[in-house]
Amino acid sequence: MSETAILNQPVAEVAAALPGAPAVLRGSAIDYRRGGAATLADAARAAGADPQAVAASLLAAARDGKAVPPALLRTPDLVAHVLERFHEGHRADLRDILPLAEKVERVHAGHPACPTGLRALLRVVEAELDQHMRKEEEILFPLLLRGSAAFLAGPIHCMGLEHDAFEELLVELERTAGGCVPPADACGTWRTLYARLGRFVDEAREHMHLENDVLFPRFARAADGELEG
Repeated sequence: MSETAILNQPVAEVAAALPGAPAVLRGSAIDYRRGGAATLADAARAAGADPQAVAASLLAAARDGKAVPPALLRTPDLVAHVLERFHEGHRADLRDILPLAEKVERVHAGHPACPTGLRALLRVVEAELDQHMRKEEEILFPLLLRGSAAFLAGPIHCMGLEHDAFEELLVELERTAGGCVPPADACGTWRTLYARLGRFVDEAREHMHLENDVLFPRFARAADGELEG
């Protein structure tokens, strides 16, 4: 694929099709989820990035990447990828992040940049995310794997609405944590907390993108007789 071709593709399709693309796009502050319908060129310019440089980085990452792009995985393999990489990954990340947040809030309560309320917000995020993922694990994904396209429009729509609501929680997390940028005098625990939190937020957005823009559209097409395996 040439730089010209990739620049004219919707950024959501680029994120799904090229190995390593989400990390490159995040590094250029390009929102491939909420702004996914824009072309890569327009999204790069809106983020203040050089479109040609972004395209070159994406193609280099794709050449170096060994993993199969999620968009090319068969549906059972894609579902397995979501469960292993994101569902289990999010749960493990939050188990590690919560005690870090508690310690930082307790030890640095008097610091002007202390992320007051972060631990409580993380508890809300954990509960909402776990409930959402259980719906997928116990109801939606089994339906997808059975290819029950005629019954999926409602559940998929509901999951999309929950993704939108969860994005608002992610924005609130970033605001409470000062953009996940530690103050200059932050201790090691504080720096670790923000590094882990920033990664969690990025992974959560990549998770939602993969479902909204790769997995779920397969079953919208299936309703028209184009079910993918």
